[in-house]
Amino acid sequence: MVARAIAEDKGYANVVLVPSARPPHKPDAAELADACHRLAMCQVVSQCDSMFEANGIELERDGPSFTLETARALKKRGWGEVAWLIGADMVQILPTWHQAEALLREVTLVVARRPGYEIDWSKLPEAF
Repeated sequence: MVARAIAEDKGYANVVLVPSARPPHKPDAAELADACHRLAMCQVVSQCDSMFEANGIELERDGPSFTLETARALKKRGWGEVAWLIGADMVQILPTWHQAEALLREVTLVVARRPGYEIDWSKLPEAF
């Protein structure tokens, strides 16, 4: 529902769901479903709603799922722009992401508010 609301607000025609194969900020997370199961859930959503498309690009690579590498791979596949939706809970740790400043140059970040998370923009480096 959040992705649909943001897509409609921003004028995006569709939303591509890209489950992370191995999220580096959640290593060995016991509560995280296997990547193949998360992809299957995304596929169910895309079958039920034509606005959504499931893409298993991150499951095709070995190693950690770095957003920067995924964005660059999508651009190599012909994507002109990559808008990347993240939750407000990720904003404070965004500077610790793999090559975070390069990521800012590659994608348009779209931040969704999340209950219980306030973003303190003053604690982030200026680039963010």
